[in-house]
Amino acid sequence: MDKKRASIILIEGPNLNLIDLRPKIYQSKNSNSEIFQKIEQFFELIYFQSNYEGEFVDILQLIEINNIQNISENSNFLEKIDKSEKILGFLKKIEKKNIAGVIINPAALTHYSIALSDALEILTLPKVEVHLTNIYKREEFRHKSVTAKNVDFVISGAGNFGYYLAAEYIYNLIPIC
Repeated sequence: MDKKRASIILIEGPNLNLIDLRPKIYQSKNSNSEIFQKIEQFFELIYFQSNYEGEFVDILQLIEINNIQNISENSNFLEKIDKSEKILGFLKKIEKKNIAGVIINPAALTHYSIALSDALEILTLPKVEVHLTNIYKREEFRHKSVTAKNVDFVISGAGNFGYYLAAEYIYNLIPIC
């Protein structure tokens, strides 16, 4: 895999599109755009945010199909997924890309989504779960992650810098060509 041509996918979960409305919980020294620029030193960054569990599952399935074969050649699969404009737009972004790994912040889905956990289990690419806050300093129900068992690494409490740390972890998995 050519490190300079590799892409990385960053997926953010429910309510992270309005993170600025919760400054007491989500404090950060850097904006997401600053962190994303740092990640783009290593990878082409492909970003996806959703508030819907089913979209997460569809996206992870698309990533895996793209990883094992060209999505456009697998019309059987395309017939079985949601064809919303958002999903099809994501498909166009990843088609024929050399994807090095996935960074996922499942947000509240972390604590209850068996469907998301199962979709992560199917995904064979390196995957890192990131939580902006330290989930062990929050409400007790947030201490359990049902998705963590199906990722390679978990980063919790580093703010959005955790996304950069996850990208660096994945970058270091790529063999030098």
